[in-house]
Amino acid sequence: MTTTKKRIKVALTEEAIENLCWLTERENKTAKKRIYPCEVIERLLANEVTIVKAFGNEGGDRHYG
Repeated sequence: MTTTKKRIKVALTEEAIENLCWLTERENKTAKKRIYPCEVIERLLANEVTIVKAFGNEGGDRHYG
């Protein structure tokens, strides 16, 4: 059976992949169930959206501005 979920392809730098693996391993040490990298990315995106909605994005991009 095929999935009905939308799937996208993304390219990550080596550093980003290492950081994602580290975060996933860290989460799995304390979690009662297995945490997958996609769940870590979903949590990070949700946190970013919450921050931008709360504080806005005045003054340009907060990471590179």
